[in-house]
Amino acid sequence: MSTITKGILPAFFAAMQNGYANDSGEKTTIQALPGSKVTKFQSGNFTVTDCWFAPENVLHSSGFTLIAHKDIPVWTMSYQGWYHPDAIPCLKAALRSAYDQRKFFGGRGEAFFSCDSMAYINHFDPQNDWLDFRGREEIFRLDGGMRLGCHEYHGQALLK
Repeated sequence: MSTITKGILPAFFAAMQNGYANDSGEKTTIQALPGSKVTKFQSGNFTVTDCWFAPENVLHSSGFTLIAHKDIPVWTMSYQGWYHPDAIPCLKAALRSAYDQRKFFGGRGEAFFSCDSMAYINHFDPQNDWLDFRGREEIFRLDGGMRLGCHEYHGQALLK
């Protein structure tokens, strides 16, 4: 395994622990991408850019995470879907839990996580690793099972 390959996941987890799920990291925008929200994180020779679009008063969102090594893209993940605003705290808690464990569940939360009378469920193939993956996450109310949103996601390494 190359030095670059060994550094991707540690850079990913460090960036995610300091980004959207923790409401930290300075949010900027990319001028060429109107409405974008962006956090950037530097870890040695790795730069992690997390960019998402979540217009106000709209449930749908989309985004991507790009990891570059010395300005060369080496890994990417894309996600899109929708969440009711009530589900966002549970989503962030599920993501934080996975990132704090430094375990890769498709770059999202664990298979099951509950909080605030909601259940977060991540459908991913555990045979897939961070080199090539896809899945779907969902949040439901525990009292009645009403779905509060979902995201489809996929990603891969961009290495030789």
